[in-house]
Amino acid sequence: GWLVSLFVGVLQLGVGAYLVQRPALTALTVVTLVALVFVIQGVAYFLRTFLSGSLDSGQRLLSLVFAVLSLVAGVWLWRYPFQGSLAFVWLIGLYAIVAGAIQIASASELAEGK
Repeated sequence: GWLVSLFVGVLQLGVGAYLVQRPALTALTVVTLVALVFVIQGVAYFLRTFLSGSLDSGQRLLSLVFAVLSLVAGVWLWRYPFQGSLAFVWLIGLYAIVAGAIQIASASELAEGK
C-alpha cells in the first residue's frame, strides 16, 4: 500500500538527487543499461530466428541480422561505455542538425505559401 509507495518515492528522490549531482555516473549508467537492453534484444532475436516456425527465409535473415547487430552493439557499449557516451552525444547532435535543417526548410515552404 501507501508505505511501499512512500518508500519507493523516497528512494527515487534520493537516487535522482545523487545522479543529478554526478552527471558522468548518470551517463555511464544509461549507457550500461542501453548495452544490457541491446544484449537482451540480440538474444531474443537470435532465439526468434531459430525457434520461430512462422518466419520465411527473408524474415529469418533479417531477424539474424538484427540479432548480430544488437549483440555487437551491446557488447561494444558494455566494453567501451565512455566511447558509447560520446557516440550518444554525437547522435543527439546529428539529430538536432538534421531536424533543424528540416524545420528551416519547412518554415521556408510555409512562408512562401506552398
